[in-house]
Amino acid sequence: MGFSVTISHAILLIAAIIVASSFAFVMIAKTSTLSSIFSQNINQLTINSQLDFTFVYAYYNSVEGAFYVYLKNTGLAEIPGSYIAKSDLIIISNNKAQLIIYGDTKPGYWIFQDTNGISGWQIGETIVIKAYNQTAVDLRVVIKFVLPNGLAKDYYVWLGD
Repeated sequence: MGFSVTISHAILLIAAIIVASSFAFVMIAKTSTLSSIFSQNINQLTINSQLDFTFVYAYYNSVEGAFYVYLKNTGLAEIPGSYIAKSDLIIISNNKAQLIIYGDTKPGYWIFQDTNGISGWQIGETIVIKAYNQTAVDLRVVIKFVLPNGLAKDYYVWLGD
């Protein structure tokens, strides 16, 4: 009976070692995944903290029915053109907000012109946005530009004399 107890203890010890090893393997894999997620989040936060822009000027061209908006990249990083295209332009007039969509396929759209010819919005570069809104505008207009990361700024335009 002593020998069988020793064998059963050995088998239980081996089983416990296998279970502990499996648990350790799973924990190491999960820790690696968690570390990767944290690293990606920190990297994205670093990039987002380097993005910034400033309104330079905006006006309304009544002949074309379009707003011209000049924005300068005042951040520490280049902003890719595809990122700009995902941005929102909102025109607030007559106490109504109108979301203007990027592209040139329907009424109420905006496009941007890269002023230096290099793809993307370079640091220190000013881009020109041409926004066609669908509704009549009041004398006081607020133009809001929002990057996909949530960075938003307003510019007030007075259309009166």
